[in-house]
Amino acid sequence: MLTCLKRFFFILGIALAFAAGFQYLYCPVYTFPEPMPFSGDKIYNPYTDIDSKGWKKANFHMHTHQWGGISNGRKNSEMAVDTMYHYLGYDIIGISDYQYINYYNKNQPGFVPAYEHGYMFPKNHQLVIGAKKVRWLDYVFPQTLNNKQYIINTLKSDSSCIVEIAHPQWRSAYSSNDFKYLSGYDCIGVYDRLFYSRDVWDSALSSGHAVYATSEDDNHDLTDPTLVGMNSMLINLRKFSTDSIMQAIRKGRTIACETYSHGWNDFTEKRKYAFDLPVINSVTFENNQLSIHSNTIMSYLRFIGQGGVIKKTVNDTKDATYNFKPEDTYIRTDIHFPDSTVYHLNPAFRYNGDTIEKPKAVLDETGTTIHRIFFYISLFVIFFILYISMKMNKYV
Repeated sequence: MLTCLKRFFFILGIALAFAAGFQYLYCPVYTFPEPMPFSGDKIYNPYTDIDSKGWKKANFHMHTHQWGGISNGRKNSEMAVDTMYHYLGYDIIGISDYQYINYYNKNQPGFVPAYEHGYMFPKNHQLVIGAKKVRWLDYVFPQTLNNKQYIINTLKSDSSCIVEIAHPQWRSAYSSNDFKYLSGYDCIGVYDRLFYSRDVWDSALSSGHAVYATSEDDNHDLTDPTLVGMNSMLINLRKFSTDSIMQAIRKGRTIACETYSHGWNDFTEKRKYAFDLPVINSVTFENNQLSIHSNTIMSYLRFIGQGGVIKKTVNDTKDATYNFKPEDTYIRTDIHFPDSTVYHLNPAFRYNGDTIEKPKAVLDETGTTIHRIFFYISLFVIFFILYISMKMNKYV
């Protein structure tokens, strides 16, 4: 018995040593640009010329019964998910099972394939929206900045997909400091049933990363009304198609929406609110003034800028304005309505030139080569130890 335990722990130690070497040494090394706030004499407004009748309600983060139930979606069938979310007024229903693209409803207009990437213990998860294939790279141990960047780049090997950092503060998977440097992703899950992540969003925006907010249920149990229909992403479309949905998300023509208090424990009560959400009629930028117009009274509205600082609060109005100051790099808006609905609007931000230049981590070829030399040395040492142990017949 003791000999078997020795063998098990010896082999486990070898496997963990290999995994650590692969994660921390073989992983590419990047040079990250220093955080640089948005600048320039132009303002990008993601809501230019939106159609007030074009808002569609979406949720791309929910799970069904897959992988024998170990992914904790065992009470959710595809048909049940589709039926319930249509019942609650969702127009776009994206199932994002772990490491699996679910093609249920693939022949329906507006179908967008998606999956949730990440299956190791640190819980660094990403949603891949518009996915064509599943990527299996993940790491066993807590991830470095290089690890996180390499995974993002791997997921973006398909440049047509959208990568969202999901619930970034769950188990401290991502820090505010990470978002000063990481690049290549498109969205941040600002709110789901687990966490608010507005501070890390402001960290990214304050460092010049043009990324947009999402809000979703991350539902694993369709029978629990406290987990269903609480969150959504409102997408402004002129045409209901897969390409239009993807393009709108890339441009930030979306709103992260919370309806957290509606029908907390009752599906029938929840449905009463589902089809009557407040409507943002327009968001304009003219004469250095950002203006927001709603079809109903906004209880209070906060204009938030560099560093997550509240720049202005407006109460009890259908129309609110903010005068962009020379020192303002971006302004995003949180809107609270009387029925407790909360909207997180994407930022208007400064830029130069004809296109928005995004900071980008660059491969450090020298650093990567040095790290990989150490990896192969470590690999040689591991196999040498394994060989000697087998030779001596001590453990195996």
